[in-house]
Amino acid sequence: MTRKEKLTRLLAMKERQSLARQAAALAEQKLQMLQQQRLLETLQVLVQEKREEIGKVTSVGQLAASHWMGTTLATQMGTTENHLRGTSDLVAQSSVQVAQTSQRQRVLTERADMQNRRDRAERQDKADAELFDRPRR
Repeated sequence: MTRKEKLTRLLAMKERQSLARQAAALAEQKLQMLQQQRLLETLQVLVQEKREEIGKVTSVGQLAASHWMGTTLATQMGTTENHLRGTSDLVAQSSVQVAQTSQRQRVLTERADMQNRRDRAERQDKADAELFDRPRR
């Protein structure tokens, strides 16, 4: 194995490790995005329930409590939507980075393989040349 091939293999291994880290981070971000989506759906259901309860209010206290709860849920829903958008953007960026790292790793591995084949062919040619250049008895 030549120095160039070793270096290329090391670079490919480094990219593979980077790819593993990025893929783990991407999986974590996707999980976070799913949790935020579930939270948003739950909040939407709660807001809808509070809207339906407004018509059944019998006292001023209940009206104030329902209004406060509805406002709080709506605020939380807005915050969750913003977090979800940010996480979605982050997931998209991470997906692009993972794809780029994967491509770099694939290219480096192919280069190392090509260098290995070239070196093997050169060694074989050299061995063949030595075999034919030997004087016969």
